[in-house]
Amino acid sequence: MGCQVLLAIRAVPLLAKLFAAEAALNLLCSIALVRPLGLMGVALGTLIPSVIFNLAVNPSIVCRRIDLGVGHYFRAVLPLPLATAAFVAVASRAVLPASGIGDWADLFAGATRALLAATLVIGALWIPTLAPDALRATVTGTRTAAAAIRRWSR
Repeated sequence: MGCQVLLAIRAVPLLAKLFAAEAALNLLCSIALVRPLGLMGVALGTLIPSVIFNLAVNPSIVCRRIDLGVGHYFRAVLPLPLATAAFVAVASRAVLPASGIGDWADLFAGATRALLAATLVIGALWIPTLAPDALRATVTGTRTAAAAIRRWSR
């Protein structure tokens, strides 16, 4: 959310500097961790700067620029990502078999469960973003489409 706020207040040069700093830190961490940890080091080298910038640097800068308390910012921003992360964590336990993938049937079953989980996540994230009128229109449009399909199939 911090990036969108900085774009909205037209702080594009500041945003570009933040992106460049995060990218530089990403590169340095990845290079430092690739030799001892291999591919996991590159993943951690990407994760560490992302967490630092998205949970500390960006919020502090955004809050300073728009004169908003950091606590208020996090109360407004964090609930949806945390709920999504919890859902994905639970869904991944259902999707990924503990014993690994043994054959094509296991792979197909896991892919099917992953598709279902992704559909639920997208739906859970999309529906709350709709305004009441848009939600009503979506439901009405779905009912209208379903009625048209029923008429057509007779």
